[in-house]
Formats: sequence, structure tokens, C-alpha cells
Amino acid sequence: MKTKCIAFIFLVIVAIAGCVQQQEKPSDIMPPAPTFQSAQAVFSDEDILNSVYSDYNLPEAFYQDNLDKGDKIYDAIYYERQQENNKWIFYCTDQLGAAKQFVDEDVANYNKQEPAEFYPDRFIIETNENDKFFEFKTIEDQTKSSDIKYYLRYRVHKCSYLGDLQHGMYYKKDNTLPDNYVGVFTQKPVTTENVKELVEFLWYSAFGHYNTGGSKVLSSFSEDNDGFIKHILFETNSVFGDFGVCDQITLTKSTYTVNKNSGEIELTQEEIKNIQGICR
Repeated sequence: MKTKCIAFIFLVIVAIAGCVQQQEKPSDIMPPAPTFQSAQAVFSDEDILNSVYSDYNLPEAFYQDNLDKGDKIYDAIYYERQQENNKWIFYCTDQLGAAKQFVDEDVANYNKQEPAEFYPDRFIIETNENDKFFEFKTIEDQTKSSDIKYYLRYRVHKCSYLGDLQHGMYYKKDNTLPDNYVGVFTQKPVTTENVKELVEFLWYSAFGHYNTGGSKVLSSFSEDNDGFIKHILFETNSVFGDFGVCDQITLTKSTYTVNKNSGEIELTQEEIKNIQGICR
């Protein structure tokens, strides 16, 4: 009798294990990363879910920053702004000296904070520039944690690339401007190639998406029209639920329009669809 009971219990355990395996939640399995066409504009629910729940992030050749990586390396970016009427507004310069002075003041103010153990001093260790910005790479004092590196890259926009930004992290200082106004692109001539790079740079870096896990771009492409360039992003934005709450995913079409003469940038956004994701 004892042997039969043990055998019966064993069969019950096997049956339960089989049921658990069959009822495995979709969140326990990472779907394959999808492949999209460069100018794709139609996406199925499966396309969207696979992009959100896989390791897919951005289209090939999309703008990205090359940050230092490692188990004990922390590398972040800060874009300088200036304060006006207690609001943070866009700042740019084409002079390296002016950019460094601006950053030096910020670093000095940071290093004055107390207590010192919570605010280790920062030091500029590297200076770089490209057509978009000046960059001053800092490292925190490693006296107490010599094996951990905390980098912060202070960046100052170049006026020769962007003459104005009043969108996202940059406060809208001129209320007479329309709601869809973004800023002014000052690089000439305005082409499909440099507008694509501009929009991807703004989305990824200047507007903070490099550090946003819930946003992914499915396609990114430009259209040349008389007098202006249009650049379109199809992107997902996810609100992840908690226990008993389902994830909510939105597919958005973002259209940036850049005037070839003035360089003015406008943005219109349209919600294409909302779908329910994993229920946790």
C-alpha cells in the first residue's frame, strides 16, 4: 500500500508540473526581436508586442551615444540649460571657452554641496566636441570607492547646429509660439540625411530617451517635400502594470517638419493604436 501511495503522489506531482508548464505566462518567455522595414508604417499587434517584450530597441543605424559600460561603471549625460525666471531654458554657444566656463561653474556648485560623503567632488578628465555639442566628461572622486567609476558627461549645444529648443526638457519661454513648435535647426543645407540625424539625436539624447526603457522606435524615415523635410518616427510608449494590472502600450506616429529656409522644427503626434500587454 505504501508503494502505491508514493507512486500516486509522484504521478500527481508530474501532472501538476505539466499544468504549470502549459500555463506558463507570456512574460516568462522573451519573444524574438522583430525586423522592420526602414520606412514601415503599418504594424500588427504582434509586431508591437514582440518589440516591447524582446531585446529590440531601435532600428539599425539609429543615433546612439557611445557610453562606457561595465559592472562597476556608471556613465550618464547632462545637457546644460540656463535659468531664466526660475525656469530652465535652452542654452547654446559656438565658443569652447564659454562652454567650459558654463560647465566649470556647474561643477564648482556641485562640489560645494554637503555632506561631502554624499556629494563626492567631480573632476573634468576629458573634453570633446562634434558638430552638435561640446562635451566635458567628469569623474567622481574615487577616494572611497576606487573600483567604481561614476562618469557624468556635461554637454553644451552648439548654436551652429541648434539655435533654439523649446520642447521636452527645455521650457517654452515664448508663449506666442504654436504648441507644435520644437526649435530651430541651423545646419545648412537642410537635407533628408541631416534631418534624420537631427530627429534621432533629439529623440534619443537631448530629450532623454537613452535612459527610458518604455520607449522604442519601430521605424524612422524622411520625406523630401517642396520647402521642407518631413521625418517620421513610429514609436511605442509603455505603461507597465503592477500585480493584477495589465501593461498598456501605445503606438504613436511622430512627424517632425523642418523648414528648409528657416530651419524651424515642428512636431505633430498621432496615437495610432492602444493595445493591452502582459497582465501581471
